[in-house]
Amino acid sequence: MKPNYWIGAALALALLPAQASTGDSAYLFRTERVNPLEGPPFTLYRLRVEQVEFLFVPPPGWSVKYDPDKKTATLLAPDLDGGVTLNIEFGEEETSAATHGEDLKSRILSRHKGARRLREYRRPVAGVECVGYEFDRPVDNDLLASFRVVQLAFSGGKVEFEMNSSSRTFAGFDPLFSVFLSSVRIQRAAQ
Repeated sequence: MKPNYWIGAALALALLPAQASTGDSAYLFRTERVNPLEGPPFTLYRLRVEQVEFLFVPPPGWSVKYDPDKKTATLLAPDLDGGVTLNIEFGEEETSAATHGEDLKSRILSRHKGARRLREYRRPVAGVECVGYEFDRPVDNDLLASFRVVQLAFSGGKVEFEMNSSSRTFAGFDPLFSVFLSSVRIQRAAQ
């Protein structure tokens, strides 16, 4: 899919008005078709968890699943060679970006044993400059996986985005990951 489509979808998402999610459950996961004035239609995903709503546009053809027990959304490429995971955590006190960066680095190193070539980078997500890390990790003797992890704090918690694929295909997924992150919006869910 051409990057121009993604740019158009991300811009259209930014112009959408906030809408209330309804229901008594602790989470609500739904999609809606958006027909912008310019550009092709696209599917907007809305994930309401507790009192926060996450909006995003996945790459076309990718599957999206949500695990309410783990508060984790997973997006997978059709060939399963790339993916994005959103890990949502509540109850964290808001702290500085530097503290978030060190906390994230520590979690990455404990969760991904054998991580190497850890590189810090900064990336805007939902209009906020976020600290992230790129790294490689051996999956088995013949396969090296590449990861990019970025963390975004919101009022009452944080969400961690983990993008991954094999190292040989990571560069091809990079534009999709960037546009996906540009599409993300986080807002307080209407009562």
